[in-house]
Amino acid sequence: MWKRKMLQTQRGVFEIFQKGVGKPLCVAHLYAVFNETGDYFADTFSKRFYVTLINIRGVGESEQAHEPYEYSMVDSVLDIEAIRVALGYERWIYAG
Repeated sequence: MWKRKMLQTQRGVFEIFQKGVGKPLCVAHLYAVFNETGDYFADTFSKRFYVTLINIRGVGESEQAHEPYEYSMVDSVLDIEAIRVALGYERWIYAG
């Protein structure tokens, strides 16, 4: 099972799920909803990486958008970067 966390960032609160060992790896997908059961794609990485699944803005229990532009790819990237910073990672691998 994946461990659920609510993570406070400079851009709001985001629901994430984590599992695995090794270097950090991020998995996100526009408007796919992740939960404690994880994801088949992400499961393949969890044996070699510490995987973080992200429910992006407006998905699951993550921060909701207040303006339509907050659903853009640019804002999604800014949110994912804020999550990386809040987790204390200098860098991570991205798969999505």
